[in-house]
Amino acid sequence: MENLLKRSRKHFYLIILVLIVMYSNSCTGLTENTAEATTKSSTRDAIITEKTPLPKKIISSTPETNSIEDQQRRRELPVISIENASNLVLQEKIYPFFPKIVHIASSGDIAAVGDLSGVRIIDMDSDRVLMQVDATFPTCNFGMDRYFQLNYDGAFLAVATNKAVQVWQVGGGLVYEAAYINNHTLDTSVCGMDIPQMALSPNGMLLAESGMRFSATEVKSYFRVVDILKNITVFDWDGKSESPNGQFYAFPGLGFSSDGKVLQTFDPSRFNNSSDDFHTAFRFWSTENWRELDSSSKVVSSAFDKGELQFGVIENDSISVFSKENGTRLETIEVNGCGWENPCPLEFSPDGSKMAVLLGDEPLMYKRESISTHLVVYDLFSGRMIDENSAITRNLDGLLVRDDGEIIGYDITLMDGNSTWWTNTNLFTGFQVIDENMISFTPQVADYRNQQNPLYSGSCQINTDDFAIECGVALSIQNGITVTLDKKEDGFSIIDSTSKKDTLIAEIKNPTGDPGDSWQIRLLDYVWETGTGFYCLDRNLRVETCVIMDFPNNEIFHEQIDLEGLQYSRKNDTAAFINKEEKSLYLFNDDTETLKRMRTYRAISLPIKPAFLSGGSELIYMVQSLAESENIYFERIDTSLGKVIRRYDVDELYKKEISSISASGKEELWAASDIYGNVYLIDPDEEAVIHIFRGAEEEIADMVFNPDGKTILIMGKSGGIQIWAVGE
Repeated sequence: MENLLKRSRKHFYLIILVLIVMYSNSCTGLTENTAEATTKSSTRDAIITEKTPLPKKIISSTPETNSIEDQQRRRELPVISIENASNLVLQEKIYPFFPKIVHIASSGDIAAVGDLSGVRIIDMDSDRVLMQVDATFPTCNFGMDRYFQLNYDGAFLAVATNKAVQVWQVGGGLVYEAAYINNHTLDTSVCGMDIPQMALSPNGMLLAESGMRFSATEVKSYFRVVDILKNITVFDWDGKSESPNGQFYAFPGLGFSSDGKVLQTFDPSRFNNSSDDFHTAFRFWSTENWRELDSSSKVVSSAFDKGELQFGVIENDSISVFSKENGTRLETIEVNGCGWENPCPLEFSPDGSKMAVLLGDEPLMYKRESISTHLVVYDLFSGRMIDENSAITRNLDGLLVRDDGEIIGYDITLMDGNSTWWTNTNLFTGFQVIDENMISFTPQVADYRNQQNPLYSGSCQINTDDFAIECGVALSIQNGITVTLDKKEDGFSIIDSTSKKDTLIAEIKNPTGDPGDSWQIRLLDYVWETGTGFYCLDRNLRVETCVIMDFPNNEIFHEQIDLEGLQYSRKNDTAAFINKEEKSLYLFNDDTETLKRMRTYRAISLPIKPAFLSGGSELIYMVQSLAESENIYFERIDTSLGKVIRRYDVDELYKKEISSISASGKEELWAASDIYGNVYLIDPDEEAVIHIFRGAEEEIADMVFNPDGKTILIMGKSGGIQIWAVGE
């Protein structure tokens, strides 16, 4: 493995969450499966004999280099119209940077590797892909990312998707699926709390789950064991402490023993490291009668390897290793960089003599998660470090430590080239058409390899000819302008970096705040011709103020305003945006420097980015009826006159939860998407939906028609982009 990244600052949000998950009883939970689950076979032999077709071709993370023939074929694509809209097909999938999630079967032969395209099951010896599982993960903002588990020999895979728990037979197919109760969907803003923790028995026939049961009035912990062949629950926790319960992910070694006779869990309510019996938090249950076993019994010691019966307690720059059987302190190893506020994942060798530690001193920051890049191995007998490597791993599920200290793992390399960006959708401003050949968007991070760049300081440009993506440290503005943001001690410099010689555009000072505040600027648009800039300042990742400003004259036109969904038409020098608090559309006239609030009859504006029509003077936006909230309409505005032209009532959008809209620049054709990934193509003249298709397997963050009208680009909330065009 090669050294990969430079040192980065600590990530306190992740630390807090990890501590909550490990040591708080209130966060034991997750989501219960419905009692009725789907089973595909009646015996394990039957499962093994049922073979699905060969694995699907894995879509690469970025488009491959397009041949001249491919580019010519794209030029010959027809413009999307009312007549051919029903023939739309998926042309490309482009994935953002996503640190792979890996779990290695205890046998060391099979690895499960997950990313935004799903899970690949890989033979470790040959590196051959045995199967692809097209699962959609919740992609949690907090990085709690144990979405799947292999059984002992890697023949079965349990997956927690964003909607259900599944079990797959490798080389076969789906053998079990249970939707979350009440159709609960994992929420990316809080998940990590509600992802089911799972363990598969060695033969793959029993699935143990620990989670939360959600209802309209309460949330309760649950613990159950399901026979996936018989489709029955063989154990369901009654809420009593003496019955099987607990977690599977807090410490290594939890789950089924290699012979399947004992189930090991962690009970956080018993974990108090200031007492002498805190080792009793590790509990052992017979899978024959589901009764608790004495941790010091021969049944327990013979069922687990010695390393599986050890656990580490992290103190200041040291790790103390204890026995789960009797609480005896076995060793204390000095490890710099690990502490109560900065816990380090641990893994032990089968004989318990070696300990692998992921240090948090050189992390790669991804969303609110710290991806470790520094792995060390210690000999517990001598207390010496015996190996040190660069690694890229979220946790130690993707590594096994042998008795001699050798590390067995699936080698993860960071993606080079185009897939360097990642983004959250909270402050995402969506696609911007730069010109006929370029569409741009500003992700939270444009290049993960440059950790020191401010957030939202670089753009990604999509070439509309071949859909190649290039992300950089500058922001792309219309008419070929590029802008660089330079963070200062007391604010930000906005620099025109279009030519070889940089030119200062404006100096923005941070507002008065508290000591230790973290400030961030988001430049939403800059109009070179008029000098007008639109930006927001965020304090501690929350919007503090948004401003419209004359940059050359250092004059603020308007401040403390909401610039949601800002769109600027350079054809008539007018900006449009939604004020979420007032639930109104606002127009800013750049010639007169005035704001106008648009009044709408018995309706309110929805917080959805408006879309200018091809002429640049008219736009459409979404409004919601005050009389009946399930009725939503398109409203068409002439921005030059500041008047409503027409309201469009599209019956098929009744009760739909719309997330974005767009309008073709070549045809009288509109599009609306919803939070479930559906896209509705609309004939505005007829006020009717002419075609519906599934544009993404998740909520759609934004979409846009290509300037030539031949393709639609759709971005899901995970950052993945799908490109649709008319095909055969």
